[in-house]
Amino acid sequence: MDRKWSVPRSSISLGDDDNVGLFLEALENSVKSINEKKINYFKEVDEELSNLKLIDEKSFHFYTNEDLLCINNEEKEKLYCEIIYTIQHKIGQTIDGHTDFIFDLYKYSQEAFKMTTQDHDRLFQMASEEKPPALILNCEVIEACNLEAKDPNGFSDPYCMLGIIPGNRIEECEIPTNLCKLPTVQNFNLNQPPQITPNSSHKSSIIKRFSSFRRSEKHTSNTTTNNNNNTNLVNNSTNSSNLNKKKSIPNSNLKLSGIIRDKLPAKYIQTTDVKKATLNPVWRQKFRLQIDDIKADTLHLDIWDHDDESSVFDAAKKLNEVKGFKGLDRYFKQIAQSARTNKEENVDDFLGSVNILIDDLPSSGIDKWYELEGRTEKSKVEGKIRLRLKLATKEDRGEEGENAYELKQQEKMLRIFINHELSKLKSSKNNEWRGDLSREAETILHQHSIQGDMNDFQIAMSRWIAFSKSHLEKEISYKLLLDKLEKLDQVWSSSSPSKEESECLKESLDLFIKHCFKLIQNLREAFPVTKNRLGLEKLEYVLRILSKIFNMNAFKYCFPFQNSLIHELVLVIKNASNDWFDRTADGYFRKSEDDSLKKLIEFTYLVYSDLLIAQNFYDSIFKIELNIDYFTILYKKIESKLMDLIEKIIIEEFGEDIKKFPAQVLNLYGQMINVSDSTTKSRKDESSPVSNNLMINYVTITEQIAIELFELYSLIHLIEQMKTYLCENDQTYLAINKFHDLFYMPYKRWIDIIKKRVENKIEKCFDNEKNDVLTELTKVSSSSIEISNLFNQTTRLWKLINWPEFIGSQMFFSEIIDCFSKGITRYATLIQENNNKNLSNQNLQSGFNLSNQNLKYQKFGSELDIYQRLVITSNNLEKVRESFKQFLIDLDFEKCQPLAEKCDNVQLYDLNKAQLETLINNTCEYCVQIIEICLDIIVTNKILKELDQHMFYLFESPESTTAKEEKLETVSDTKMISIVIVYYQKMGNGLGE
Repeated sequence: MDRKWSVPRSSISLGDDDNVGLFLEALENSVKSINEKKINYFKEVDEELSNLKLIDEKSFHFYTNEDLLCINNEEKEKLYCEIIYTIQHKIGQTIDGHTDFIFDLYKYSQEAFKMTTQDHDRLFQMASEEKPPALILNCEVIEACNLEAKDPNGFSDPYCMLGIIPGNRIEECEIPTNLCKLPTVQNFNLNQPPQITPNSSHKSSIIKRFSSFRRSEKHTSNTTTNNNNNTNLVNNSTNSSNLNKKKSIPNSNLKLSGIIRDKLPAKYIQTTDVKKATLNPVWRQKFRLQIDDIKADTLHLDIWDHDDESSVFDAAKKLNEVKGFKGLDRYFKQIAQSARTNKEENVDDFLGSVNILIDDLPSSGIDKWYELEGRTEKSKVEGKIRLRLKLATKEDRGEEGENAYELKQQEKMLRIFINHELSKLKSSKNNEWRGDLSREAETILHQHSIQGDMNDFQIAMSRWIAFSKSHLEKEISYKLLLDKLEKLDQVWSSSSPSKEESECLKESLDLFIKHCFKLIQNLREAFPVTKNRLGLEKLEYVLRILSKIFNMNAFKYCFPFQNSLIHELVLVIKNASNDWFDRTADGYFRKSEDDSLKKLIEFTYLVYSDLLIAQNFYDSIFKIELNIDYFTILYKKIESKLMDLIEKIIIEEFGEDIKKFPAQVLNLYGQMINVSDSTTKSRKDESSPVSNNLMINYVTITEQIAIELFELYSLIHLIEQMKTYLCENDQTYLAINKFHDLFYMPYKRWIDIIKKRVENKIEKCFDNEKNDVLTELTKVSSSSIEISNLFNQTTRLWKLINWPEFIGSQMFFSEIIDCFSKGITRYATLIQENNNKNLSNQNLQSGFNLSNQNLKYQKFGSELDIYQRLVITSNNLEKVRESFKQFLIDLDFEKCQPLAEKCDNVQLYDLNKAQLETLINNTCEYCVQIIEICLDIIVTNKILKELDQHMFYLFESPESTTAKEEKLETVSDTKMISIVIVYYQKMGNGLGE
């Protein structure tokens, strides 16, 4: 909300000449009020907003509920049913921060979704009727290290074979070829797993996929070594039918024996690439393995040194010809035999194995180095292998982005949970939420993500989308939002996201960026300056978030042709500045056209305070966070529009002539001052040609309006001085550089009023001196003090005016100094006339006509009063003379020299300076003459007389009387004589210089 200023008005009647000097005070007070208002403004802001909550961002929303994808009742029930299903099929070991208690998960979900017991029971039944999910183990074989060297060159050619070994006993059965046709191992496609259509009556006993690849010592000794060709491999696979049935394996912490495992059927075989000549292979290959029994199944992995490449893969190609488990057992024996022997058939190529119980895996997955095991306890193997394992429930990933549906579900779940947490926070009267979800919510979301096979990027993206959209409904900490963005950026993959994922992320980023831009466009309301800096801290985080978004690879992927953040924000700031100015000005000048000058002053106060706040607070934040010169952008926009508005209103008030006035003043003053260098006479009797020859009647500006215009001028001058915060190039072409052109007419009016007040003030000071009570301790009277104060006041006023143009400043110096010269001359003349009158009444020789008549010593009843007045009169003139002599220096006349150099008027500056110094010296010389006459009267009529009397007493005393010096000391120590001697010494030392 725009803050309006209350502009103080002078209570004096400036049209009355009795109010001598008050005009100068009124001008000075008008400027003081600016600084006081500036201080009060910040104080008022602090007291009003320091303890209040910041303005709700909803007032700046530009989007609808549809933009936020609000959830209807039908979607809500489907989502709730999905959560029930997720809880029912919870998988993996519970990790830290999650909960094991299923009842708590149901209870939390019911509270968050605000479901009645009847609705919960109904949806629970629906979820229970759904088919359980197929369990999948995502396995990434990353690398191995320190493997055993099997080749003569000191290296090995390692590769891995891995699969899921069931923990339950599986009955042997013959599987028709048409029911189990698998692709070859070498050409196996992860995205196209084998399709098996088992008989419905034997659904539980039919094996969909196969793998068994560890060979026991017993099998090694009984297997024929002559099986290097594909024919023997197939014959052995089809003719062997005498294998014993396998025994079930206990589930608890057993070390898998090679002898036992060789007799178990495999569900699925996967192989990695062969890495040539290395003991530290790096594969980074991913596999997806189906799990039947999460409580009993085991992941088994072998590492082999592959020297006979053709034999292993040729044997693997025969996998489609295997029938039944007996043939399968024989088949893997031959693969193992081929892998362990070379042409000499005497080298063991086994490098180690690992066995991992699926039930031991945490729900969040694991990335771990595993020690390699031997086939028996006596076997010696070396090295470790690094695996990344994670459970999921999606059997086939299919095309990339197929689980975008789970991503949207997760986002909607999270938004409901966030709203629930915020509602709990509101009821607890705690206004700050750090973004921590309950253990129940984290457990549900985690289970949903792993059951939906969501990767880290999808999880981070769903969190960002949910938190950012929830922020648009109910404001969330920007620090928390920045944290979500950083996590999203950390897990961004170099691989391209799916089209649906890209669209979801693009939509959320675009919506949030527009929201932030809207806040910056309403910066004054959205981020107010308060004592506790809440608004400013909020702005800092908004800029950091925007910077983070525009620097993210994900953003560059979604918006490849987006302009830079600095470019976008500069446009936002420019548009915001224009909108704020127009909106605020419309609020001031729309309601009424009365007293438009007063409204203009109030509005200019507001603009000035806004620029102060921008420079002191907002500018540093924009510079630190984004290196954007906020104040420069704002200032250049505001000053141009402000000057247009001021010019419009001033012309409406005073007419078009106000724009013509500067040219006339400059021409006339140039003619006046451009005289011969020999012109050094006093101008005390001259009148100003500028005032007499101006064609425009500026006197129509009343003194009250003159004060208001001075207040407006002072405000604009302060705004103009703020351009120093801009770089030099930006300062050159500003509309405010010529602001003084609009004030030439008021400026001339100020000078004339000041001159008139100075003349009246000096006259009144002398008249008011009659009422002074003088004592022997009095040195000066009130008149000299008031005149000296008038000098000081005029000096302060000039420094406040600080006219920025050379000719105008010279006009002020010339007319004001000329006015003071006349006033001081008049003051000295009045003193002369008054002293003449007093001395003639006492029959004293006045000597004011500079005659050398002898003075007679007589006794006067009021003699002391007369001499005291003469001393005070001399002191008064000396005090005024000293002030006037220092006046040109106090006015900082030397500061006009740079202005003269700028407009190539140095010669004119030197000439005017010489003329003004001559005028001041002539006036001071006149004062010195009056002072000398006063001192001469005092010395001849008072001091010499007293000395003569004391000498007479000394000479007439008897000879026996000792001459005493006390009398002479007493006379010489009197205050009056001291004052006279001091001034006499000054006179002798060149007082009039």
